[in-house]
Amino acid sequence: MPSSTSYRFGDIVLVPFPFTNQTKSKRRPAIIVNSDAYSRARKDLILISLTSQLSQKTRFGVAALQQWKEAGLPVPCFIKPVLFTFEKRLVVRSLGHLREKDCSTLREILDEILGK
Repeated sequence: MPSSTSYRFGDIVLVPFPFTNQTKSKRRPAIIVNSDAYSRARKDLILISLTSQLSQKTRFGVAALQQWKEAGLPVPCFIKPVLFTFEKRLVVRSLGHLREKDCSTLREILDEILGK
């Protein structure tokens, strides 16, 4: 997508998410968490990870999306407390947008992991 594409808080996008060793990447959905002003002013986005596989190790900062189908996701997903920046031009495509209840949950997760 061109970098002129407008993104909003709660948009779900597909990105080539890099593995931690930076040798490969895999297409994964993520949620935009930056403000509209940030999106207009910058060439990058601030994203939070999504996963369909919930680890039993820790649940801190994790929440299930309640309306995942309505948000454009093919399978149930959990918000995973991993924040990252990503260049807009590298977004593969938009998948959808979180519904209000899940946006509220996302804001609570951000408060939890960043401190309020």
